Amino acid sequence: MNLARIDEYVGDSEFDRVFLTEVAKRVDALWGHVRDEAAARVAVGILYLDTLVFRDGFKVNHGWEANSFVGVDGAAAVMAAVWDWMGLDWLMMKKRFRPGPGEPQPPQSLHDELRGMAIRHPSVVLVDDQPARWPHWPAPERPPPVESKAAMRRRRRRLKVPGGIWRLFTQTDSGPVHFENQGALKELVVGNWLHVEQVEDGVWWMRVGDMRISVQAPRNGSPEVDVERGFYDVVQGETKCVPDE
Repeated sequence: MNLARIDEYVGDSEFDRVFLTEVAKRVDALWGHVRDEAAARVAVGILYLDTLVFRDGFKVNHGWEANSFVGVDGAAAVMAAVWDWMGLDWLMMKKRFRPGPGEPQPPQSLHDELRGMAIRHPSVVLVDDQPARWPHWPAPERPPPVESKAAMRRRRRRLKVPGGIWRLFTQTDSGPVHFENQGALKELVVGNWLHVEQVEDGVWWMRVGDMRISVQAPRNGSPEVDVERGFYDVVQGETKCVPDE
């Protein structure tokens, strides 16, 4: 980037120098990597005619504000500075924007390509009233849930009831299905090898493969568990008892 191209244009106007220098730095991020001479006319036109609004609030051609180009000359000076590899001053860049009769028009695809680069750049939020598509604004963070006193009382009641706290998750073709703490869990059957059922108040019976398991679940304290291997089928797998350390 050669900011001397801007100095050649602005002369004694310090306001124009500051403004166009800032524009050039931002446009360099948008189109500075483009190495296509046919894009010169398109780039000057977009910069001269379209509105650009950046995420930090900087604006170009936004209504009748002071940061609008007063003519194509300023836009040409910016592009001459950004595309210094073309070796054109701002007057020569302006001539590229206004070619003589009989010279071919740049393809519409080139205009769409440069405009799309601006729309997709993370520093831009608006291009000629068209909102940028990327990156999306992050969703606001939800505050941590605060448990109400009523919800706290319900949770404590469920904790006191055996089977009152439970969770079930399944995966279907249309997506996941999730149930949690909807009443007291009474029975769960999976195939012919897992069967859990409440047989009495605080008493649960389970079949896990060849095992029969009986659980006495008091309202307070630890449950009492009895396990019998080989009760329903031939024993498959190991049985280990980890001593209480």
